[in-house]
Amino acid sequence: MNAIRANGSSSLAGAKCLVPGAGGFIGLNLCLGLERAGASVHGYGRRSVFPHAMANMRVTVAELADTTALAQALHGVDVVFHLLGGSFPVRAEANPAEDLRSNAAHSVGLMASCREAQVRRIVFISSGGTVYGLPRQLPIDEDHPTDPISAYGIHQLLIEKHLGLLTHRYGLQSVVLRVSIPFGRYQVPRRGQGLIATLIAQRLTGQPVEI
Repeated sequence: MNAIRANGSSSLAGAKCLVPGAGGFIGLNLCLGLERAGASVHGYGRRSVFPHAMANMRVTVAELADTTALAQALHGVDVVFHLLGGSFPVRAEANPAEDLRSNAAHSVGLMASCREAQVRRIVFISSGGTVYGLPRQLPIDEDHPTDPISAYGIHQLLIEKHLGLLTHRYGLQSVVLRVSIPFGRYQVPRRGQGLIATLIAQRLTGQPVEI
């Protein structure tokens, strides 16, 4: 939790947090965790698969491309947790140009909107594996070279670099979290991501487990 504390404070209590991607299972669990920490939480993104879990939460259903809705949602926000991507790895490989437009370009636009709204910190949930490419040593640590060999990995790294540029030029605080194979409550298997959930679902339905 230390990595997401705003301005070095010891608690998120009272911090105004916007979570683009709140409809996904990571974003939903993050919103619930932020609420427990005492933060003021605003979920933003596509409609949730589990709306009952967000019943007591402020939610804006919109895309990152909706600049009007995004500007309104960013008003007075201290910390943005960015999880709203344009696609999944399989979809990015099928149409890299579209993924570049819907994922990377809109994420860069979000960063510009955050600067205009004077957001203090952005936390970007990136990819834990695709940005590295073929591992040169195991386990992979944070100092491992980034040499992605997939369109999805290239675009995730591109977003990281733009966030670093924003930090360098304007002093906005930023954190990149390269999450690897997340697993937990509200996760939906067979969406092109989530190896653990997919394998468990296959096992429970009597299907063969393929590694």
